Amino acid sequence: MIDPRRLRFLVEVDHWGTVTAAAESLGYSPSAASQQLAALQRDLDVELLVRDGRNVRLTRAGRALVDAADGVFDALETAETATRRAAAASTGVVRVGALGSTIVDLVPLAVASLERDEPELGLEVVDLGDAVLDALRNRRIDLAVDHHWSNVPDRAIDGLSVIELCREPVYVVTREDVDLTDPQVRAEGAWIDHPCVQCGPATRAVIASLGAEDPRMQFTTDDMTVMLHVAALGSAMTVVPGLACLHLPDGVRAWRVPGVDRQIGAFVRDVGVGDPGLEAVASHLAAAGASLEDRFATIDATLLTLPT
Repeated sequence: MIDPRRLRFLVEVDHWGTVTAAAESLGYSPSAASQQLAALQRDLDVELLVRDGRNVRLTRAGRALVDAADGVFDALETAETATRRAAAASTGVVRVGALGSTIVDLVPLAVASLERDEPELGLEVVDLGDAVLDALRNRRIDLAVDHHWSNVPDRAIDGLSVIELCREPVYVVTREDVDLTDPQVRAEGAWIDHPCVQCGPATRAVIASLGAEDPRMQFTTDDMTVMLHVAALGSAMTVVPGLACLHLPDGVRAWRVPGVDRQIGAFVRDVGVGDPGLEAVASHLAAAGASLEDRFATIDATLLTLPT
């Protein structure tokens, strides 16, 4: 019978293209990964990999095995979920991938309450940015905290289930003496561009809606702390969601963009739905999201809203 741990190595080699990169992704040395792959080939008495320059590639047999791997892992995950549900056990380690902007406030709030209420449940959190849903689909993490902007089309999430955690208002942040109600300021001023797949199109759509059809993008960064400090210096204006506005630096002004928000959700694979550990993490994330929505409402009452 195929050892699923050895099969995982083959899947990672297919993804990364080298044994070294596959080993690193799984936290093993290259020699240990090579040993596991060799053992898998011995178990099946079939060649699964061949050298291709500095990389390796799958044989036809290797490709067939990798193509069947998802079904194997789905079956195992379904069995694990059923076992934990029957035992009502929130144990083990849940690997969470998140956006950098959610690791400042949302995720730490959930981690703190989980450590208090679920002491037997371990949690590992990593900032994966745009790659977070791919990492979830490829089983590198167990739960993904990802986002969607209301002014861009939805992404396909086949095979994934989502729990909404919170909705953030969206703001344009400028130096405090900038009058954003002036159409000339919006059209001719410098802006900060987001390189990420979701934020980039969403923020450019906001900027276009303000009358800057061909905006001057002076900076490009996905670090919202950097964006806010650049805005404070008056170098450029930026579009940010509510989480960024929980920590505004001195010298800036935030303007609410009407009709646009960003939704934060907790995503899990469909086969993991019902796992007590995942449910506990999602529940604490949702509680943290609800508390942040209250803070957004308080902040909103103190800020200016752009004219529609």
